[in-house]
Amino acid sequence: MGKAVLLVGALLSFVLCMTAVTVTAQRSLECQMVWTGPSASNDLVDCLGNNKRIGAEWRYYLYPGFAALIFIFTLFGLPIVFCCRCCSCCQRCVRPKGITDRGVAQCWLWMWIVIAVLVACAVCVLLVYGVILLTQSADKILHDARHVTVAYFVDTRSNITTLLTDYSKNPPVLPDVDLSAFDVVTDKIGSNIDTIRSDYFKYFRLAEIVVCCVGGVGVALMLCMLIFACCRCTGCCPVAWSALYFIFAIIFALLSVVFTVSIYAMYAGCGEVTLQYKREPGVFQWYLVPWCDDEFDFRGLRTQVSDLETTAAKSACEELLKYCDTTDVYPGTDKNHVFMCGKGLTNAETCKTLDDVVEVIQATYAKTILTNTLCKNQTGMKYLEKCTVAECAERCVDYTHPDIAAKKYANDIIVAAGYAANVSTALSYVHPLLECNFIIDKVANTIEMPKFGSSFTTDKDDVHYCSAVRSASVMLGTGFFVGALMFILGIYIMHRGSWVWGEMHEAEEEGAGENAVSDDVRKHHSSSS
Repeated sequence: MGKAVLLVGALLSFVLCMTAVTVTAQRSLECQMVWTGPSASNDLVDCLGNNKRIGAEWRYYLYPGFAALIFIFTLFGLPIVFCCRCCSCCQRCVRPKGITDRGVAQCWLWMWIVIAVLVACAVCVLLVYGVILLTQSADKILHDARHVTVAYFVDTRSNITTLLTDYSKNPPVLPDVDLSAFDVVTDKIGSNIDTIRSDYFKYFRLAEIVVCCVGGVGVALMLCMLIFACCRCTGCCPVAWSALYFIFAIIFALLSVVFTVSIYAMYAGCGEVTLQYKREPGVFQWYLVPWCDDEFDFRGLRTQVSDLETTAAKSACEELLKYCDTTDVYPGTDKNHVFMCGKGLTNAETCKTLDDVVEVIQATYAKTILTNTLCKNQTGMKYLEKCTVAECAERCVDYTHPDIAAKKYANDIIVAAGYAANVSTALSYVHPLLECNFIIDKVANTIEMPKFGSSFTTDKDDVHYCSAVRSASVMLGTGFFVGALMFILGIYIMHRGSWVWGEMHEAEEEGAGENAVSDDVRKHHSSSS
């Protein structure tokens, strides 16, 4: 019997390992088998309920299938065992036949008790650590989604507003652009986060309490087995105690079904995130990205900021044309024209981008006759060949007689160019948002960041919460599955122990009676002699 039990245990362990490995090989939900292409109208429910997709992934349901079989056996098979025990139908299977069998049965029974107790401790660790990891990881995902992802869009909106504000005016002029696209994104993501935290996250807390209580009480019940074994309890007491094991076996078997299904869901979900980073077909690429294109529109904002950049560039060149011309003669037609216009600038309409403004200003310099007069604050040099606008802003002086405020002119030009630079920077903030993959990646980064092959590229701040949730589901599913088997083993131990311990009591009483008879015989012989 012992060899048969060990063989069955080894085969069961092998099957469990293979099914667990099969489940962890799940790459994604494989919705691309159902959908024809990227579209916001793709239905996730249709994907999950598609018979073709379900049939093609049958191997991923082996682990939940075994858990379901254990649950069915526990619910319907174990009551038959209890009925047989009450009717004494199983006496031949569990009752030792002789003195030799009693010793062997006691040895095997203690072996199973030790195994059950060790497994109970391991199950307790898996359940407690797994549920804590699950709750903490889920909480961190929601926390980062609120304080990292949503905060990014809020900060970007604030930065764009700051950059587009013209502080050269008094009072500063706020930008005339529509930033409502940011409000749509933050409101949509924020409302979903709030809904999940208020309506669904409470179930994670409830699961944590239930798992810790069920796991702790279940392990305590298993440890009580040692008391029964040491006290050699017989009769109805072990059988009644095994009824508690039956109740917990049903609970553990049911929860094992739930969490083995969650293993499949977690591996498929994390696989979808990986497919997003690889830009391969999946739920993200074929549903969320098209949905994002329909829901969030930053193209209008980009057009407005681009137009504002053109206006700012033109304004900067207009400011420059107030103080420059293309004739290296002073005084010319305007006494304020103290600079030579760079790139032969004569019309501000030619300045359309920041690059145009930078090229023109860098090529602008003070007229030759005014170079060393205006750029008076020279250090380490006697004469200056050219005095650019940037150098003039630092070294020039403002004269009152004649009225030439060269330093002020240079600063006004730089301020105008600075505003154009700010608008160009704001445009660089908006440009990535035109690609919905960028927005989806921002959301995905709060769940799982892509892993790189080399360890030197790994940052301590990398987010791998999806992997943590996935590991937690494996711990919980395996813990409850093994726990259900543990309680089934506990029922066997209590039922067999009630016979073995009873036989041991009878053997001890018989031995005591035989010893008493032997003592009487010896006393009789001694008195006769």
